[in-house]
Amino acid sequence: SVDVLVHESEPACVPEPFKDISWAAVQRQFDLDVRAAFNCCQAVLPGMLRRGSGSIIHIGSTFTWSAPPLHWTAFAMSKAALKALTHSLAVELGPKGIRVNLVSPGLPETGIADLVPERFRILQAMQTALRRLASAADVAAAVAFLCSEQSEFITGADIPVCGGQVM
Repeated sequence: SVDVLVHESEPACVPEPFKDISWAAVQRQFDLDVRAAFNCCQAVLPGMLRRGSGSIIHIGSTFTWSAPPLHWTAFAMSKAALKALTHSLAVELGPKGIRVNLVSPGLPETGIADLVPERFRILQAMQTALRRLASAADVAAAVAFLCSEQSEFITGADIPVCGGQVM
């Protein structure tokens, strides 16, 4: 059985103006973020319910905390829906001993950063108190914390891993 589920996905969309985006592109992004998280949660839930414990961690985005990059409508919409799923599951599953949280990086130094211009990446880094983008290790550390016993009284949280870009 599964004690911890961590769901993360890279964007399926190509940034484009709202007037040009198709619903199919939005649906692809929703399938990647929300539908996949939904299916993964349903797959592990029976075992977690039997044990009366478990931890589900979704990877969101600080773009749901503030203004997203220009032309990232599908991504921002799907991450906002993932945040709503996280909160809903935290309320429903908390009484059953299952914690559900979200880790929301700012623009990370991963493949997603390649989808935005270098100037935007530099600007994002300069807008953080720590003056850099999130690394994969930064995000992993927050996830590891939520998997640990030290976080057993945390559920429904959205932890920004963004160097202080949002507070």
